[in-house]
Amino acid sequence: MPYVVKRPGSANWYYREAVPSDVSDILKARLGKKPPDAMVSLKTTDRREAERKMVAVRAKQHEDWEEIRRSSWMPPNIPSRDELIEAATVEVHQRFIEIHLEKLRGELKAETNLSEVAEKRRRKRVQADLLPTPSDKDEMQRLAVKVSKKMNWNIQAGGGLSGERWDEFLELVTKAVQIARARISDYIEGKDTNMNPRAVVQRLGGRHTAEDTSLPSESIMSLFEQYQREKLRKASVPTPLKLSEKL
Repeated sequence: MPYVVKRPGSANWYYREAVPSDVSDILKARLGKKPPDAMVSLKTTDRREAERKMVAVRAKQHEDWEEIRRSSWMPPNIPSRDELIEAATVEVHQRFIEIHLEKLRGELKAETNLSEVAEKRRRKRVQADLLPTPSDKDEMQRLAVKVSKKMNWNIQAGGGLSGERWDEFLELVTKAVQIARARISDYIEGKDTNMNPRAVVQRLGGRHTAEDTSLPSESIMSLFEQYQREKLRKASVPTPLKLSEKL
């Protein structure tokens, strides 16, 4: 039987079984670490006798696990991995895109040199990815805290399941911002890019569950066209820009 095993340094047989995943999560939240496999001596060196004893010992162990389930206390509002990815996609990546599109709209209306804007954003993207400053890291933490509070999650730095989820979410927030920066830069430079949140979910390691709240793919170019129309209304036709100087 698979639950009857030998233990190094002992002649006796042992009952061994992995803790069920749901019970393991409960104990991990309580103790701050993953519990070890159940291991109980069957107090015999005879294999057949050990197999007979194992049945009762295993039944008792499963009763203990069931009692843990009944009396369990899980910290409220601990998000799943999929929920973390969903929030990083919608609340971080998509909001970042929306905010920076609005900034670009203002820069277009102010007739800002878009080549300079593109270069500035490109430098920031590379610096934040390769050599993040303490300020960059603090910004990601503040953003993670803000979103987790909005979602009413009980996650924070430290031990246990709450701390583990916090570390995961902080990493996802940082990656979501990196993806958003890259996409904005590509837009400004006139490159094709996919703003669909489903693609972001996939890049963050999740399933395709995020609501499609992406902006139309022509958003940036429509801003430029709006800028042209406003110039025409003022009887001042803009000098045609090279494709690389558009968005």
